[in-house]
Amino acid sequence: VVVLVYYKASAHAASDGALHIRFSDDWGDTWSDEDKTLLGAAVTNFPMNPPDAEPGQDAAEPWLCIAPNGNLILHMWRVDWSPENFDGTYQSASSDGGETWSAAAAAPVSGVPDTLLAFMMDDAFVYDGAIYWGCSQKDAGYTSTFTKSIDNGANWSGVADISTGTTERQFDLALQSPQ
Repeated sequence: VVVLVYYKASAHAASDGALHIRFSDDWGDTWSDEDKTLLGAAVTNFPMNPPDAEPGQDAAEPWLCIAPNGNLILHMWRVDWSPENFDGTYQSASSDGGETWSAAAAAPVSGVPDTLLAFMMDDAFVYDGAIYWGCSQKDAGYTSTFTKSIDNGANWSGVADISTGTTERQFDLALQSPQ
């Protein structure tokens, strides 16, 4: 089964959106209805937004990863696009292939200067039972941290500062392991 999570709003940088989910059991030839399982049941906690989002804030930039135990981990940012205020990474998990999801909560990232400014990026990979993910700090230096979880996404810790040591913006990371 292919699981698709996407952001839907009136525009890319609008503050009126939410995350939605669909499923395909034929490699994308057909898809379930929005926020429905393949059998037509509603998906728990979708459409999804961070629970403490204030008016004008919504979820953005969804990323999925399959944890070593088979759970799906979903990361999203909490964003107010009007002045580009970012409020960190939020996380939800599913242990049943995406039919039910935990409520989104701030991702528990340790070893970064400020978790409200920590943004898990696009790419993740699993190696030797751990999930590795790039994390950028939207601060004055846009620092970048290589993070990992050894408990299937329940907690994240910084492994190494992978910033280039310049004052240039270092915000978009792409990581992968050729295992």
